[in-house]
Amino acid sequence: MSHFAYFPGCSLHATAREYDESIRALAGTLDFGLEEIRDWCCCGATPAHALSGKLLLMAHGRGARAMVVACPLCHSNLDFQYLTQLVGLAIGLPAERLGLHRHFVPVRVEELMPVVGASRV
Repeated sequence: MSHFAYFPGCSLHATAREYDESIRALAGTLDFGLEEIRDWCCCGATPAHALSGKLLLMAHGRGARAMVVACPLCHSNLDFQYLTQLVGLAIGLPAERLGLHRHFVPVRVEELMPVVGASRV
């Protein structure tokens, strides 16, 4: 099982709970262990304006290999791995087709491949 720190974001805990449930079910099917970060704060899509560094430190402290988000706004604001990109890698889609090259922070695809159980880029 691959272990990921999971940042659900404000929406997935409020108005989009069904989406959160679907994401967790999909992750379970793919044998992705999602551990929700404790004491997470808003990504900045709302006026709360939190820093992603705090979230990364919390994830690293829990031994996570990567940080994943399911909310498009959180993905845009934090530039973490979008869960659907990891699913794409797991089913064999090329990294370039998934937009991994568009992240502001370079994505080390070669490190993610074994984590998601994929064998090719």
